[in-house]
Amino acid sequence: MSKGKNHWIDLSTQLWVKLTGKRIQHSKEWNWLFGPSGDSEIIGEGFIHKFAKENGYRVHIPKKASGIIPNMKDLFHNSAEVKRMDPKVRNFYEHTSNYDMDVWAKWTGIFQPFAWLLTTIFSRRLQQMNLPLDALDTCYGMNSKVILLTKNKDQTENLVFWLRHLKGTGNVLYCGIYSVQKNQSGSTFVRVIFPLPNGNATVVLKPEILPDGSLKLISKGKKFGESGFYFFVFNRKGDAWIRYLPSFHEFIHVFVDFEGTLRAEHKVFLFRWQVLHLHYKIFLKK
Repeated sequence: MSKGKNHWIDLSTQLWVKLTGKRIQHSKEWNWLFGPSGDSEIIGEGFIHKFAKENGYRVHIPKKASGIIPNMKDLFHNSAEVKRMDPKVRNFYEHTSNYDMDVWAKWTGIFQPFAWLLTTIFSRRLQQMNLPLDALDTCYGMNSKVILLTKNKDQTENLVFWLRHLKGTGNVLYCGIYSVQKNQSGSTFVRVIFPLPNGNATVVLKPEILPDGSLKLISKGKKFGESGFYFFVFNRKGDAWIRYLPSFHEFIHVFVDFEGTLRAEHKVFLFRWQVLHLHYKIFLKK
């Protein structure tokens, strides 16, 4: 359990999850939803190395290009579907470490105080989910690094971390663990886990290829077990209290613009109100 001057804030959040969430044992039925948690105050690259050491993984930063989704065929039911995807979009997901990004952020006015509070109390302290508050926060761009944690020699058991820093501030924008998962009804999703002290925030996104070859990822479900946003708090046995937030949802649209430039729109909503709009320009590293 994390320690520090803001420790009470973490405890308060965890208590809220326990009081309002659902307690679930880690079983085969829910294995697709469960993932690693943080146990330190700082979540960033240091956490990745600490987690690997404590859980028997080897840290591997590939010399060759590595992707957050190594094979997009895993995300769709047949190869014909994948062929409809724009090659630039597919290449980005399968070779993510080859790319850097510029990012622009716009908060909806009424939510800006909440954004400041979130960043001040949680994000900067934990070095996790440091969403930019101002356009100047992102004016120097963003670094992107893919880190693999491998347990077996054949790398059949691994975790894919995608670490993104803001160049201007050095703050960690996201430290996420990416994978393709199938839920209990057989639907395939992208699952992103953001480790937090004694738990995590998990986003489950439903994929959709649009007629123009672009990719949409949508986290907007109606009930527990569907796409959406989940808060986890774990006990020592590995069981969890899970709070599903159907009111909180995201839309990510990765596309190639009219000039051939790869871009992404990332919009976050609370109920029907847009909270945050992130725009990414994605380009090959020099």
